[in-house]
Amino acid sequence: MKSERKCKVCGCTQNNACPGGCYWVEDDLCSACNTILIKKSVITFNSKDKKTVKEEAKVIVKGFESLDVAIGFISGIGFAKGMSSFDNNEPSSYPADVEEYSVYVAGDLEGSINIFKETLPND
Repeated sequence: MKSERKCKVCGCTQNNACPGGCYWVEDDLCSACNTILIKKSVITFNSKDKKTVKEEAKVIVKGFESLDVAIGFISGIGFAKGMSSFDNNEPSSYPADVEEYSVYVAGDLEGSINIFKETLPND
């Protein structure tokens, strides 16, 4: 007996579709979940060995259809705040507040972009 098709992201099935309806885009992915999702966490690096998550990851945007557009959106956030971005490196001075934007494509983590502002002694 063949098991019922199920979406790997939301768990909907052929007989229990998403609110508003959906259709299959892959064997285990529905059209409602075939989007790019951005989650945000706020982290403070107190020292090289110690970091504190201030805020758990929360969804800030859902629905991008292009990874380039999603990355541009995150870069725009950094530009608007006058911050620098880096890819999983440590800040050069401490403490430093970091916003981490995790990019999910169809439920799978594609990567993350960190935007930070270092707190300098004279700030």
